Amino acid sequence: MASGMESGLKVIGEGSTRSVWSQEVPEHVEKASPTRVIKVERPGPSPGKKTRHEYWTHRQILGTLARENAIQLHAVRRVEIPILHTMLEPGSPDWNTVLGAVSGFFGHLRNTYAILVEKVLPLPQDVRMMLTGRYGDGSHPGYEVTPGTQHCMVRPYLGRYSPPAQPAPGQFSLQNMPLYLSQIDELRLPAFQYAEAMADALAFLYWSVKTDANNVEFVLAPPRPLRQQPGHFPGFGAVYFTGSLGLHCMWLIDFDRCQPLDWDELGMVHAAACFYRNDPYFPRPDGRVWGHFKSRFLQTSGGILAGQSEYIRGLPELLMDHIGYIHSDGGLGLLESRRGPEDDDTGKWFGSSYLK
Repeated sequence: MASGMESGLKVIGEGSTRSVWSQEVPEHVEKASPTRVIKVERPGPSPGKKTRHEYWTHRQILGTLARENAIQLHAVRRVEIPILHTMLEPGSPDWNTVLGAVSGFFGHLRNTYAILVEKVLPLPQDVRMMLTGRYGDGSHPGYEVTPGTQHCMVRPYLGRYSPPAQPAPGQFSLQNMPLYLSQIDELRLPAFQYAEAMADALAFLYWSVKTDANNVEFVLAPPRPLRQQPGHFPGFGAVYFTGSLGLHCMWLIDFDRCQPLDWDELGMVHAAACFYRNDPYFPRPDGRVWGHFKSRFLQTSGGILAGQSEYIRGLPELLMDHIGYIHSDGGLGLLESRRGPEDDDTGKWFGSSYLK
């Protein structure tokens, strides 16, 4: 995104702590040249705290990726991770490069904290039309190109078999669309390979980066165009999947709530809680994909932790045990009853020494 971004600048995503902005350009232009998004922090207490935390966590992940040995690289190569460009602070001259001469409504962005990252491209239009036809709520008999359909990434929910209910009229959206396991099966998509990609990514985050992977997201989207492949990052380049979504891969995004992970039993309790508190990307112990996911996670974890002490090498199995305990004891309801107060919306949990 060069100067002059004011042409078609739009919000393509919103959360409780930030908004995500992108330049609206035709899809053929977007695929031909590198594109970026701006994650803008919303006003609140401790300005800049969340932005700095996400920036340095994302940077740590990419730095670890660039340093790791062949076993760890093999693990994380199954997912794509967006390139991190820069952090923008209030009044930074970099805002002028991003926004150009824009004034008025968009001018307020210059007074905020933000991160500039690579944009994950949306699924192709024919795929979006197919998803609308199969799973839409019927309020739009024909496919319409709107912000809610144009910025389409799919969230694979391997931890929930079917959607809770048919979307109410007017509520269906392709933006961050959940795709449940029954729908993945219906579309003949590779659920077990998706589970392997998630297992490998979690093993990398826990044991290489040493973070709790709290609230990370997995989305299905097109791969990075070959001419944009950053050769100086040895871990980039995912396994590509085909099928009804077209050529696609799994992207790992959003690290704003990740925290350091203690390598002890209390840390494994915390990681298990984060596993369950996240959206249901990951298989559950009573699901048909769980055995494959667990086996892959333990295999990849064992490779990464080779050479560590016997106690450390036993932590992956201990983590799987705690996930099983949470599941058998009531899952999210049990966790909610034990949850400690959150002072900054970063997903902090009871009992862990680094969260006190």
